[in-house]
Amino acid sequence: MLGCDRKSLSAVRWVNTNIVNVAATRAKYRFYVIGDYTVWRHSSLFRKVKGILDSYALRSLQKTIDAPDTRQDEKQIDRLLKELPGTDSLTIDGELDDSLVAPLFQELEVLWKDNVLTPAQRKAFHLTESDMKRLPIGIQQRLTSSILLHELISMMRKQYRLEELDASCAGILFCKTMESLLKELLLGKLKSIFPDKEIYKKKLCEIAEQKVTTGTFTYILNQKELRCQLASKRALLFGQVCDGAWWETYAGDLEKFRKLRNVCCHSEPLSWKQEKELIEILFERQEFMKTLVGKVL
Repeated sequence: MLGCDRKSLSAVRWVNTNIVNVAATRAKYRFYVIGDYTVWRHSSLFRKVKGILDSYALRSLQKTIDAPDTRQDEKQIDRLLKELPGTDSLTIDGELDDSLVAPLFQELEVLWKDNVLTPAQRKAFHLTESDMKRLPIGIQQRLTSSILLHELISMMRKQYRLEELDASCAGILFCKTMESLLKELLLGKLKSIFPDKEIYKKKLCEIAEQKVTTGTFTYILNQKELRCQLASKRALLFGQVCDGAWWETYAGDLEKFRKLRNVCCHSEPLSWKQEKELIEILFERQEFMKTLVGKVL
């Protein structure tokens, strides 16, 4: 029981590894941590603790795949699949928050540190090796983890015939990767292009970066006048001029992504049909790679 509220941040930051180790090593059978993560995320140690707890079931499932000749307890597999982190662990009040998702990404990078996407895996997501190299390193890592997680859960779901398995965990990681790419490549460019517009004051200037969501971008891009201004830049991406029609398509697909992203962030399970739609928008329709327009604007 962690205790502490938002007035006690100095106490949260004071907690060290020795205190955490004393608490953790008392567990005999099962380990629970109960506390307000909006307070305890200010501790690097408890961000690590959260990552370990969120990735526990995934690490255990990966071990079963790494030992295919070992007889598996189907009840245990079913329990682990139901313990995958979902919206209750990876969102706050229906919103994605990097402080919630980043610890899981960090643990997955450790779990799959020697893994790179195979040509077949890239092809399934309409990606090439050169596409991956065009992405910022951090985004490459997040995208790789998201794809490997999707494949792991899909494999277990089919093997154990769990049709109703919640797809939120995989969906949220894809959503957060896309949102991270939008913020890293497009946010700064939009700020520089629209410094004198009212839109800048409403949606770009006064909002902290950690509060920027996909909705921030769709609010801007859904306005024809602003799309026309972007089209006037005549940006060239993958040999194609980003004209008015290009920006209209990009904005439309981003709006579809935003709606599915919001489904991921609510308490209802995400269906595998919805997760498939999410992947189609991001990768088959190339919305993810089109966001590299931020590099060439």
